[in-house]
Amino acid sequence: MKNIYLYCLLLFPCLALSDESNKDYPNVHLQYSQNHCSSMHTQQEMNECSEVQYLAALKKLALVMSEMLSEEAQDTKYLHLLQSAHTQWKHSYRIDCELETIDSWDGSAYTSLLHACFELKINERLHYLEWLQSNV
Repeated sequence: MKNIYLYCLLLFPCLALSDESNKDYPNVHLQYSQNHCSSMHTQQEMNECSEVQYLAALKKLALVMSEMLSEEAQDTKYLHLLQSAHTQWKHSYRIDCELETIDSWDGSAYTSLLHACFELKINERLHYLEWLQSNV
């Protein structure tokens, strides 16, 4: 009986991981992508639109973080860790997006692609912070 239990513990995580490995990057992140700017007609309009969307997401993130850091009921260790984690995340998401858009660095779409990536990463972060607020 003990062997069956161990076998199940080893087998089922492998099966779960095998399903996840079939997902490609866009499908995994699709739920966080907004793509408000795809209806624009010129690249300049797309760049401007993507900047507006990025700045709006950034503003929302700042509000959420401000609310989380100002909660009086939180202990100081939690607040310190939250602030530290967020500071590290801010550096990481920008570098991730620069890496993801490196192939278009010298193209006219670079700005809109970079801003779209920033917006996607911020939306992912917002969902994570929402989860954190309700589960920690």
